[in-house]
Amino acid sequence: MEPFIDTTSVHGKFIFTMFSAVAQLERDIIVERTLAGRESARRRGAIIGRKRGLGEEAKKKQYLLKPIIAINISSFQLLRS
Repeated sequence: MEPFIDTTSVHGKFIFTMFSAVAQLERDIIVERTLAGRESARRRGAIIGRKRGLGEEAKKKQYLLKPIIAINISSFQLLRS
């Protein structure tokens, strides 16, 4: 497969640099819009992110795993048995 851009020539390096700059600009625009959207949502009162704390099912699992963790059994050993 032949490379799209010949980076050994001056013109190839220039084109590669221009593509890189455009890609970085696009990335920065995405970040800027995402931050603006999150700020707008916060001002409207939306809660962003996952809920704090564990759900009931996770609390049950945590309760069941405490004795196993206390006697220092690795998850690999637990799954093997």
